[in-house]
Amino acid sequence: MKLRSQEVSRHRKTPRSPRRRCAPLTAGALLACCISGQAWAQQAPDQTTLQPGTLPPIPQAPAAPPGLPVFGGETGPAREPSDVEQPTRLPPFFVQTSITSELTWSSNGNFATTGGSTGSATLSIIPSVIVHDEGGQYRLDGNFTLDAVASSGSTASGVQPDRILPRGNLDFNADLIQNWLYFDTGLRSARTTGDPFAITTIGPVSAYNEYTTTQYRIAPYILHELGSELTLSARSENSWSSTDEPAGFAPSSGYYGLQSAKLEHRPDSLGWGIEVLDSVSRFQDQTTDALKDDAARLSVNYSLEPFLVGLIAGYERASLSGVSVTHAIGGIRAEWRPTSRTDVTATVEDRYFGTGWNVKLGHRNEDFALSASLQRDVTTYPAVLNAQTGVGFVTTLMNSLLSSEFTNGTQRVAEVQSLLQSTGAPADLAGASLVASAQAIALNTASVNAVLLGKFNTLSFTVYRIRTVPFDLPGEVEVFTVPASYIDNVTSGITINLVHHLDKNWDVNTTLVQANTTGLGAASGTSSKQTSLLVQLADRLSPRTTAFVGVRYQVLDSTLVTNTNESAVFAGITHRF
Repeated sequence: MKLRSQEVSRHRKTPRSPRRRCAPLTAGALLACCISGQAWAQQAPDQTTLQPGTLPPIPQAPAAPPGLPVFGGETGPAREPSDVEQPTRLPPFFVQTSITSELTWSSNGNFATTGGSTGSATLSIIPSVIVHDEGGQYRLDGNFTLDAVASSGSTASGVQPDRILPRGNLDFNADLIQNWLYFDTGLRSARTTGDPFAITTIGPVSAYNEYTTTQYRIAPYILHELGSELTLSARSENSWSSTDEPAGFAPSSGYYGLQSAKLEHRPDSLGWGIEVLDSVSRFQDQTTDALKDDAARLSVNYSLEPFLVGLIAGYERASLSGVSVTHAIGGIRAEWRPTSRTDVTATVEDRYFGTGWNVKLGHRNEDFALSASLQRDVTTYPAVLNAQTGVGFVTTLMNSLLSSEFTNGTQRVAEVQSLLQSTGAPADLAGASLVASAQAIALNTASVNAVLLGKFNTLSFTVYRIRTVPFDLPGEVEVFTVPASYIDNVTSGITINLVHHLDKNWDVNTTLVQANTTGLGAASGTSSKQTSLLVQLADRLSPRTTAFVGVRYQVLDSTLVTNTNESAVFAGITHRF
């Protein structure tokens, strides 16, 4: 039986009633018919506790390099029930396919990179698929989009070449031997910034200053309860990545591996843990490891609900391009969980590169979800990409908002997609982005992400700051695969999206981006400032079809690249099968 997930009624006191009219699909939409539909299969149990045969949480190595922060959560406050009666048969499988056709005219198709500005028209065909499936011995999550971009004009005039830019993730986790052996694998395609000082487009898809990094990951692991208070875990994380970088840059294809083992004793009050790990990043055409870190840690923790505090002691050996250093590790950790809606964790350590920290905050209530993060570590681009999860913080925060009302994972995925459609909110916002490079970097990040759902308005925003500096030890030979200024800078900014619901069918979607990049080191004194504004009017023609028109204006003021501005108008249609 084919079902459509219900809209969350709190954010639409009067459900949208689509007009009785037909909208012709674009020619591009016909190409996706072969993957159409969403299927519901046999009944799946609604599990709120771990049942025999179900998958335990995937163990995470505490010392994994920091990624650009995202937020999740499996618990949260109950929301008001939907006006539509909940189905009695819970879906174990969800798939949603869609296609967007979009035509854009830009006053500056080459962003003034060669000669004067050149007007151009761009046609984008964007098919996407979202899939979720889970059973007693497996879980499958996927969200992939292919941005196919074709522009008028010649590449000689500076217009970007026709390209296909994939983005998204596909993750699979299997229970091979219950309570012992598990297997985790995944594929990720991430959008990568080419030049942090150049303009970054928002809204209609553009091939300018964007590249794709593809990463494949496999990770067998052991997780076994030796008793009611003792747990053994071991994980072998292995990933291979490559980037379609512009001509003239050295390839940054590489390998990242993290091997870890941990024995943890968790009584009600005083506990302890012993952990050993080995992480390595190596790149194509480099004879030595770009970064290798071997470490052993002993932690002693004291728990007094809702607090946990602990002391960390250990030893590590780091090697960068053949030069090694050893260092004692000392630190503290703390956790605070006053309610199921608030979660604060913090780890601060004295490391070989100085003081490292990892602080995370998550909070949600009925209509508001927030995540914040502070991190400092020495890492590499493949390690950061490997640590990321999900496809967008807006989707992740909405998932946490619905986690108590829809405890079945597959049903919750469907409800999140329905909520994104009914509110008109984007799945993600433009934020911090690292340049793909092939050397160790000292990474210092700070970010705040939030989503606020109202009756007539939906607000989401991200505020971020990232400082990247090439890291090397005395005597190490520096190897740069991109210009040094690309990875020796501070990038900060804010992106705000506001969707205002005019009536049951019409929305106004406004996005404002303010981004700044300041050079460090040899690029000290250089800077770029970008301001972008996008306004879009959307009309729901039917429950599965939305048409939209919009305008975009961008301006870049830089001391390092050509100053430029751009105006664009666009129109398109999205159909969900």
